Amino acid sequence: MEMTKSVLRDICTQTKLYRTPHLNDKLYLNFKGFTHIAGLEEYVNLKALFLEGNALQSLAGMPRLEELKCL
Repeated sequence: MEMTKSVLRDICTQTKLYRTPHLNDKLYLNFKGFTHIAGLEEYVNLKALFLEGNALQSLAGMPRLEELKCL
């Protein structure tokens, strides 16, 4: 699965998070089959980002998330 803004918005809806990216302080992207990180630029207030269980080779594409405490 490709990590796009649309996919991220759908995941937020499914996990009962806000559809407006900057309102979220956590994001559950675990076990989705992602191979690359993309589309996270608008999630500037993230404090926790759950990425386990994906096929990521690196963190390339990860924007600078100033508030991030847990990865």
